[in-house]
Parts: sequence; structure tokens; C-alpha cells
Amino acid sequence: MSWIKEIADTTADIASNAIALRKIRRSLLTQCRLNDKLLKQFYRSRKGMTEARKQQIASRLSVDELEAALNCGVPFFLLTKKKVTQERLDKFNWKAKSLVDNDLEELLEKVYLMAAYLQKDYDNPDINLNNRLVNIYKYNLILVELLK
Repeated sequence: MSWIKEIADTTADIASNAIALRKIRRSLLTQCRLNDKLLKQFYRSRKGMTEARKQQIASRLSVDELEAALNCGVPFFLLTKKKVTQERLDKFNWKAKSLVDNDLEELLEKVYLMAAYLQKDYDNPDINLNNRLVNIYKYNLILVELLK
């Protein structure tokens, strides 16, 4: 086999991997934006919202793509090299020093764990559903920023 054929095959593999990575990032971003729409509605009217409605919102959060990305071993640094910075947090007027320097994988895992747990135990009277949804909303906003 000629070296030109080998280079052509390698280039095709790299190109198809780049396409796959774009699809993964796009899928994650779409799911995060879907959750953002649901959580934004909650965030705007949370003061007057009934507990039953908050439970509905918690049960409807989408986490399938987040879980799939975490379980399939995606090289997250190839999706984005962005990290959470204080400037990104300042954009949302949020002081969360524990998030500074988190990369995509760390933040994705945090959002997934918070949302998946809440889906399973949203009707637990011992948790503050309002605070949990607010935190997921804020973490998700930053996650969208990293995926853009």
C-alpha cells in the first residue's frame, strides 16, 4: 500500500472523528438548551410556583445524552478546551468559587448527577426542591457556555 493511500485513510479517519465530535457536542448542547428552557421558566416564576409544578419540572429534566457522554468515554478535551472561569461566573452574577477551573467533564458530571438524582427523588420532603432546581439551572447555564 502506498504512503499516499495511508495518508488519505488517516485523513478520512480524522475527518470522520471530527464530525463525530461535532455531533456529540451538538447533542449535548441541544439537551442542555432543552433543560435551560424548562429551568428558565421555573427560575422566572419560582416564587409563586406550586410544589407539584416544581416536582413536574424536576421529573422532566433530560439527562440521556449527558449520561451517554459520561459512559462512553468521550475525550472531553477534544470537544472543548474551555474551563469555568470567574469571568464566566460573573456573566451570570454568580459566585461559585468551587467551580472555577472545572473543565467540561467535571461540570457535565456535576449537572448529570444533580439532575439524575433529583429525577429519582424529587418528591422527598427532606430536600429543598427550589434550591436544587436553582443550582441545576445555574450549573446548566455554565455548561451551555462551555459547549458553545
